[in-house]
Amino acid sequence: MNNKLFALAALALSLAACTNDNEVMDNGPVAAVINAEISDAVATRASGTQWDNGDAIGITGGIYTDIRYVYSNGSWTVDEASDPIFFQTPGDVDFTAYYPQGAETANITITAEQQSTAPDEQTGFTSQSQIDFLYGTGTGGVSTGGKVDFSFSHRMSRLVLNFTGSDVDLADLSEYTLSGLSMTGSFDTAIGEAKATDSASDLKMDATGITSSSLILFPQAVTEATLKVVLGGQNYTATLTFPKANAVQGLESGYSYKYNVTIKKDVLTVSSATINNWNDGGESNIDAEQ
Repeated sequence: MNNKLFALAALALSLAACTNDNEVMDNGPVAAVINAEISDAVATRASGTQWDNGDAIGITGGIYTDIRYVYSNGSWTVDEASDPIFFQTPGDVDFTAYYPQGAETANITITAEQQSTAPDEQTGFTSQSQIDFLYGTGTGGVSTGGKVDFSFSHRMSRLVLNFTGSDVDLADLSEYTLSGLSMTGSFDTAIGEAKATDSASDLKMDATGITSSSLILFPQAVTEATLKVVLGGQNYTATLTFPKANAVQGLESGYSYKYNVTIKKDVLTVSSATINNWNDGGESNIDAEQ
């Protein structure tokens, strides 16, 4: 009799344990709730200070690959053409995410047209935002109520040129050419690595009517680049020397380099500084002559 009672008690404990283990499954899968923020260190994108309606990120983790979530009025929802993410088991899942989902990420050659910050008439997005790659990681599951928080950071580099004139008319500024940097590269969405993959080439930009120009470029180890400015039919050149912002001299991932370009009658003076909300790219002073 005692043996039977012990056996029944053991069976009851076993059934209770099975019930607890399967409680999540009995209640059904838990839908992922996505929250994606751009980290405080890089709180602005090239295309704006916050997410725009229609922005899309691609999320990968567990059994899911490159699931498209779209931003609208403060929240992220799965694209109607994608399957939503559900947590099927109690354990947490590690995710990666990148922006912009759907953009070309391999064999990219940056052109002057891709640097445009003018919104497209149909999509509302700028061409430059499509190469302003962001990457983030997040963890979530049943224990978090399905919530997954992503913190994104810039993976490209940014170069900003601010033009001023001394004894010259900036209205005569027509173009500038940047030489000595690779304009071809790729973005690995799995690990968030953007890098240059080809030799240096020229980037010729229309400078008519501008006083500032912002470029998104591939990270690359490089000592210097050449800037040629055309104003009033005259050529002015300067050598832009890149400091060592972190571990590598050159353009580093997540760093922005700002050069103040002063054009005078006989000389071009260039000084570099940093941009807020990207990492510190260092400072230097450069003189260039006609």
